[in-house]
Amino acid sequence: MFGGQAIGVAMGGGISGALIAHQGLPAAALALAAIVGAILGLVLIVRERPGERLTPWTRGAATQRNLDLHLGAFWPIVRNLLTVMFTRRTLLLIPAFMAATAGGGIFMGLAPLFAAKELGWTKDAYSAWSSQAYLASGILGALLLGGVAGRWGARRMLILCMLLMAAVAFLMLALRAHWASPAILIGAIFTFSAISVFRGVTGGALAMRICAPSVAATQFAVFMAIFNLGKAGASASLGWLDSLGGIPAMFTAIGVSGLVAAAFAFAAKVGR
Repeated sequence: MFGGQAIGVAMGGGISGALIAHQGLPAAALALAAIVGAILGLVLIVRERPGERLTPWTRGAATQRNLDLHLGAFWPIVRNLLTVMFTRRTLLLIPAFMAATAGGGIFMGLAPLFAAKELGWTKDAYSAWSSQAYLASGILGALLLGGVAGRWGARRMLILCMLLMAAVAFLMLALRAHWASPAILIGAIFTFSAISVFRGVTGGALAMRICAPSVAATQFAVFMAIFNLGKAGASASLGWLDSLGGIPAMFTAIGVSGLVAAAFAFAAKVGR
């Protein structure tokens, strides 16, 4: 799932970057609308379970398994969700997830700034390298990373992934004298793209593991919102980090985020 997501991000980033550069924002927006429309069409024509309705006005019925799981009221869902979200391991995983995505959110804003300020790259050049990195990472994630996480343990691999993110961020600080070399940024783009996909694979697996069956869909949606909250909050902090110390401060924040995420994931004790 997350491998496919990364491939989609790569394709969308490459297409939208080229359209914005050569045709303008309206063309990119129309392309996005067409893609969303195609996804909607797929949802409308694919039946998830035998015998279910395709649309509210067509024939069909819910499966017995879903009827058995259906709580029948909104308050029990909220009550059960609050119960499972305030367990020790969940409360430890929440800051781990937020810190894990915070590092990626900072790099997402940092990389194009680095490319323009240190290397003088155009938007097209950065978009091309970013798309290639996400495409390679997505293919790797779809073919390999899920199996690796299943074999070695999702929590263990998330911890290693976050330690790698911290190590790469601190390495970028150590290589500051060589930032004028394009190879440094290209290597960072590919590495952080792979880390982003791997974090999604392992973090998603951990989130699924602790979801209670009665509220699994709602609880998993909350976890995904927490992932995005960490990314959005980190991106929002870029202005403050820039005033604090510029690009070096941003790399320092990425490194600290990786260490914090690894520490909380280690303490959570969820699976291997």
